[in-house]
Amino acid sequence: MAVTVTLKIDETGLQEFAARHRVSLVAWSPEDLASVPNLPTPSEKVRELIGTLGVAEPAAMLGAGTNELLVPKQHTRRITMAVARSNRELH
Repeated sequence: MAVTVTLKIDETGLQEFAARHRVSLVAWSPEDLASVPNLPTPSEKVRELIGTLGVAEPAAMLGAGTNELLVPKQHTRRITMAVARSNRELH
């Protein structure tokens, strides 16, 4: 599963990534992301833009149904990501 904020769900790069890797693309609202406490690497810039202290980390945790990250936020010029392990059973 790849996760993001609803404001980015239509981005071509995200759509192509999900299709290429055959994973679902799930989006969380800024309000959902803001409900995740104690982010390891909060961002004031993201808060100014969308009203939450992060996207990658809270989206990963919400998508996995956990409050722990395997990999905290990593970013380059083109992508920001975080990784969480899901405890949910896959079907």
